[in-house]
Parts: sequence; C-alpha cells; structure tokens
Amino acid sequence: MEQVDESHFDELFNMMVKGGFFTVQQILPLMKQRSAIILNTSVVTAAGITAFSVYTAAKAAIQSFIKTFAADLTAKGIRVNGISPGYINTNIFNNTGLNPTEIEHAVAHIIPTIPFKRFGEPAEIANAVLFPASQEASYIHGAELAVDGGLAAIW
Repeated sequence: MEQVDESHFDELFNMMVKGGFFTVQQILPLMKQRSAIILNTSVVTAAGITAFSVYTAAKAAIQSFIKTFAADLTAKGIRVNGISPGYINTNIFNNTGLNPTEIEHAVAHIIPTIPFKRFGEPAEIANAVLFPASQEASYIHGAELAVDGGLAAIW
C-alpha cells in the first residue's frame, strides 16, 4: 500500500472502471433486445488480500456495475452478468514489478491455496462466458459466476 502512487491508482481505475463504463456506454446503441453484456470481475473481492487494495477496489467497482447496469438495462431487454476468474495462466504477474524469481516464488505459494492445485486456463474462462452470453441463459441477469477452481468458496 505504501508503494502505490497516484499514477498506478489512476492507471488501474482508468483501465478497469472508467474503461469498462464507457465501453458499455458506447456499445449500447448497437445492442438489441435479448443481448448480453458480460463483465470481468475477480475473486480477489471475496477477501482482503495483502498488496491488492487498488486492484481489488477496481474489481469491486465492476461488481457494482453488474448490478447497476442490470437495473439500468432491464427495460431495454439487455442482460448483464459477470465472470469472476480466480488465478488464470496469463502473463498478469509480468505487470506486478516482480522479477522472474519473485513471480516463481509467488506462484509456488499460491498453488497450494487453490482447491484444484493449479491455475485455470484462459479457455476455461472463455467457455464459462459462452453460457451467460447465450440465449440459454435468458433468465440470468445481474449475476456473477465464479470460475476459480473453488477458491472463493473453499478456503
């Protein structure tokens, strides 16, 4: 927390919160009834995690958007839901300022905390998005699906 500067804070909030809000605003004129918006949140909002305060706050704002956008867009027949990934095999740690050894150390400490003892794969997130985006999920609105290997539910 002590190392966070205003530019880091602004970067995360501009990208996730402001970017998410204005992206949805811009696509609304293109959306028809029975369309779906799927927002990306994170399981980090389930608990306080050391050194994640700004990231978690930005993701919590996205969680709020799921509910408020759902309320705002119900009359237009547009569903809004969210996907809440856990640890996924991406290059996200490259953006933390950690060196490769520190990243390896962090991953080694995270893996035992995950019920399935592995990171998820990007395809697992993509597959999870397909259902709430489909018409088969036509009665799911304002919901958030955790795709985290059970991390948020099984501590």
